[in-house]
Amino acid sequence: MSSTDSPPFIVDSHVHLWDADALDKLSWLKPGNELYRPATVPDYVRAVNNQADDVDASAEAPTGPRVGYIFIESDRKNGTDGDDWTGPLEEVAFLRKVIEAEAEATTSETSSQARCLAIVPWAPVHKGPEVLAKYLDEVEETAGPIVWPRVRGFRYLVQDKPHGTMLTDEFVDSLRLLGKRGFSFDLGIDQHRRGRTQMAETVSLVEKLHTPETPDDEKVVLVINHMAKPDITVLTPHSDRGFAAWRDTMFALAKASPEHIFIKLSGLFSEMPSALRDQEHAEFFQASFAWLAVLLATFGASRLMFGSDWPVCTIPYAKKIESQETTTPRTEGEVGAWDKWRRIVAYLGYMATLSDEDEAMLWGGTAVKAYGLDKK
Repeated sequence: MSSTDSPPFIVDSHVHLWDADALDKLSWLKPGNELYRPATVPDYVRAVNNQADDVDASAEAPTGPRVGYIFIESDRKNGTDGDDWTGPLEEVAFLRKVIEAEAEATTSETSSQARCLAIVPWAPVHKGPEVLAKYLDEVEETAGPIVWPRVRGFRYLVQDKPHGTMLTDEFVDSLRLLGKRGFSFDLGIDQHRRGRTQMAETVSLVEKLHTPETPDDEKVVLVINHMAKPDITVLTPHSDRGFAAWRDTMFALAKASPEHIFIKLSGLFSEMPSALRDQEHAEFFQASFAWLAVLLATFGASRLMFGSDWPVCTIPYAKKIESQETTTPRTEGEVGAWDKWRRIVAYLGYMATLSDEDEAMLWGGTAVKAYGLDKK
């Protein structure tokens, strides 16, 4: 493959979707935000094909890869302390409709090019295992017998929670329950804004969860989102204390539980300095090379997975995409966010001279393993 080639089929491990009814139900989305509009499967297919927003995705021949995507909860409002499950359960019901529609529309280009492989809903893991067990029953009932098997894990964002949240007995015991039930946990942490304390707590969490006494088949799989959100604005990372703390944490996590911790190559567009956003993929790769190199050295391609973070990844590019009137594939300077990130990850594999086996893991195999997509 060339420096920007990727396989014809990709597993995108981090995708958000919502309809118009959900716009005021997302905790972080406000009117005036570039993303204050529906984010649907046809919109996602347009992003994969690098097409403008007004293109009929079902009428155009696909130009991008076929994608199996993993839906990640979009942080719907859930009460003051996670005690209102209405929003998260409505999100599960919405995904049920999406999956059922994909199953029915077997002949459309949209459905055949992008299919939901798994769902990772929100869960109140901070409430303890008894509350969590009741919530899992609610999710199962809402999802229904066809969609429930696609629920492969859960997420509760820690990145904006008080220090110590993930080390409480309630949190730890809830994750133990997920492990026993065969679910993974998506861990959203933020080194950029929360510093070394959250990094150190993550290592302590793993030590509590993955003890020598815990059977391997009961150890919860942890999928760390967005490379733990490192601060990639620093110009000299190897002399930066924040980079050192992030690097040391990645080494510690990689050693702590080799079969149960995975990393998503995703989310860096939100961490980049504005001056870097319009640069070509090769320039962005060079600027982020120190972080990417650490992940390859510690986790290896067999524990890294491609994730687009769509549509959040489009925020710096929203106006550019909206003004694009042609359906002709964009030039490098016009490339959309989804395809630009695909090119960056492809360039990483090219520069690292990854084997065919490692490439296969990076673009899909790792996600299949982490989320148990090969299991019924």
